[in-house]
Amino acid sequence: MTVLFKGMYIEKESASTTVLHITGLNPDHTGDYTCSSGPITANYFINMKDPVCEPVCLNGGTCLSGICQCSDSYFGDRCENIGKCIQPLDNQLRKFRLGALQT
Repeated sequence: MTVLFKGMYIEKESASTTVLHITGLNPDHTGDYTCSSGPITANYFINMKDPVCEPVCLNGGTCLSGICQCSDSYFGDRCENIGKCIQPLDNQLRKFRLGALQT
């Protein structure tokens, strides 16, 4: 692997195949690009789109950078569950169990 700069590196897969990896692109990077290696030149058009949520968000959830943002009444990867997700639920259960054991 040869790092060209942050977010871009080249990886040789075989004697005849080299892959250019590019990360961190956004829609502003849409455009025409030229890749040259010695006497070989290839022209490309890269069309960058915002990530979409597949499958789509449910129950009024909105897609933001490929992640569903749920309303207060829903939770889950696709906003498929109704109710509020309480983060410290595990701690509350432990306290309940300890309280039940102490009485």
